[in-house]
Amino acid sequence: MIAYFNRIMGLDSDTVYNTVFNVDNSKSFFFGKDLDDNIIFLIKPNNDISTISAVSSKGKFLDISFKINCEFKLGEGIEKGDFTMLTLKTKHKLMGNIFTSLCVNLIELIGEEPPYDQVVYVVKSLRELFLNFLRRPTHNEIGLWGELFVISQASNIENAIDSWHLNPSDTFDFNDGTNKMEVKTTTQNQRIHTISLNQVLKSIESNSLVCSIMTSKIDLGKDIIDLKDLIDNKLNHQYRQKLNDKIIKASGDKWEDYTNKYDFNTAINSMEYYNAFDIPKIEPTSLDPNISNVKFSVNLELIKNIDITELCKSSKYLP
Repeated sequence: MIAYFNRIMGLDSDTVYNTVFNVDNSKSFFFGKDLDDNIIFLIKPNNDISTISAVSSKGKFLDISFKINCEFKLGEGIEKGDFTMLTLKTKHKLMGNIFTSLCVNLIELIGEEPPYDQVVYVVKSLRELFLNFLRRPTHNEIGLWGELFVISQASNIENAIDSWHLNPSDTFDFNDGTNKMEVKTTTQNQRIHTISLNQVLKSIESNSLVCSIMTSKIDLGKDIIDLKDLIDNKLNHQYRQKLNDKIIKASGDKWEDYTNKYDFNTAINSMEYYNAFDIPKIEPTSLDPNISNVKFSVNLELIKNIDITELCKSSKYLP
């Protein structure tokens, strides 16, 4: 997907016309820039008949125009016609990358010369998805980075995406119905993680794993977009869509802040696994019953890690 995004970014904006290019020589789909340098996506349906209500809208980040008559610059010529146009109103790289990926998934879903009904349906679904960018995130940046890193290393990436849980009420980050795992990522010099007492107790009860990752911020590292692209390259359009959906929900309205790059190689070399039973914890019986939501920092440097060779046979989200 990054190739499309880079090509769009390389377009020269025009002062009179939107500038576009065909997506893989398609006659139905076009990427480009508008006069304000925003990314646009144009869809030309094979008819103009719809049984579904098609209402154009202007959002904080995304404008959608159905049946808009427009002229645009395509190569050396000027083209015109009636299109559905999506306009991304932010220059942020993460949003641009996700938007481009979503549009490519849309193309693969509805195919060349799509009927207008189908265009309206998928575009309205995309509009609903974009509302998640206005909601509270479920993850902070380093937490999301660590979980995407785990997915990038999984022996079965599709299984890892299916097993990835984002709801704040979920105890475990990865749960395939049989095996469960909590992921902790730190940028400290020691293997120190913040964990809740409830997480530890639930993990012990379920005989689950704790995956510990150490990394650091570096200019030549990988950010969330890089990890997403690394994973995307191994997926079909259905799983790319699912991955995009989950990243959007995880980042929420904090997506503009998720720009840091982290050391990918250090993460690979530092990845360790622990039995939840071995994690140091506060004994619940030592607490006043009126105390709740207990969180604490735990140092795993002296805790024995485990060999996951056997577990890898049943847990496909493991390496």
